[in-house]
Amino acid sequence: MRKIMIMLLVLSFLAVNPATVFAESAPIQLTDIAGHWAEDAIKGAVQKGYVSGYPDDTFKPNQNVTRAEFIKMLVDALKLPKSVGGSPWYQGYVSAALEFDIHSTSDFTNYGEQISRLEMMRLAARSLATQHAYSEYLAAFDNLYNGDIPFVDYRELTEKDVPYAALTVGAKVMSGYPDHSLGLKKRATRAEAVAIIENILRQLNTSPDRMQYLQELKEIAETGTNTKAVSNLIPVLNVYEDPVTIEHANYTVNIKRYYVLPIEASDTVSFYEKKFLWDRTKLEERFRTNKEYYVIAMVDLTPKKTGYHPDLFSPSLYANPSVPFSDSIIEEKYGLLYPHFWLATELKKDETREVALYGRYDSTRFDVAVRANNAIGTPSILLVKDKE
Repeated sequence: MRKIMIMLLVLSFLAVNPATVFAESAPIQLTDIAGHWAEDAIKGAVQKGYVSGYPDDTFKPNQNVTRAEFIKMLVDALKLPKSVGGSPWYQGYVSAALEFDIHSTSDFTNYGEQISRLEMMRLAARSLATQHAYSEYLAAFDNLYNGDIPFVDYRELTEKDVPYAALTVGAKVMSGYPDHSLGLKKRATRAEAVAIIENILRQLNTSPDRMQYLQELKEIAETGTNTKAVSNLIPVLNVYEDPVTIEHANYTVNIKRYYVLPIEASDTVSFYEKKFLWDRTKLEERFRTNKEYYVIAMVDLTPKKTGYHPDLFSPSLYANPSVPFSDSIIEEKYGLLYPHFWLATELKKDETREVALYGRYDSTRFDVAVRANNAIGTPSILLVKDKE
């Protein structure tokens, strides 16, 4: 019932014509936001009235924001009913956020402390999920793991935070830094706070079904691949319904994901391109030509004995047709283990490692598969030729 109420409140707020509301607003006179990356978001937030500048006509965009301050901004931006006054000053806002399921007491209790980007992410995701369409995506994302969030600090995400991260970054409510990190442990600034809230307000007025990144994440959560979201290829394997285990004399492999990255086939850029290719403009020519799609199979590999990976599984384990991809920046940024790199890495018996197998698809081939030479069973086909 509370979610229905908040959805009606938010929709009625968003249905109002902003031009009518703010037509007679005085120009925003803040002396320290000109040229700031969040200048437009700050002006929009001040116009809407859920945040203001300081008496000296500054906004202090790079100043950190407290948990209480962010909750107040969010509650006011969403026009949630709340009680005012009382002690402490923020109690009415916190109560409103709790009532409408935007905030949980498990998030934090000390409201005077500076809010982290991770904490802000949780509140942002729940704000989106006040709309039923977004709440369905959030529920589906329970099947994701942190490796599905393609930022360099993905390992900092706990299992419970992965769905929140997927919804916020998939909807482009929250984005990373130039180093492609989410900066989850960083303390959020006033500029970041209003930018995220402005993004929330905009996306609440947009269907998640129109957002490519959310489509990729949802397909992965349901099938283990993003194939349909970015291509006309036909996925064959659903890793949840038909789990694949490959038994080799030296190792056991379980296929957990396969990501499709368009290269020559279309202008679509997959959510996962950065993680597996980093910068396609800097790829060697041989890594770009005759590759309509990259197909990255992520597998869990458990060695049956201790040894170095050239002896244990390279080159016996591979995607077919394969790509001898070897760019050190991928290993440096994401710590990926893959057959054509990390030659000096020792693998321990019974210690499971995640391995990326680089394959490709082009129209001269019929399918893409994971193969293991001298293994028990047949090759595991991942996807087949384009739909006619």
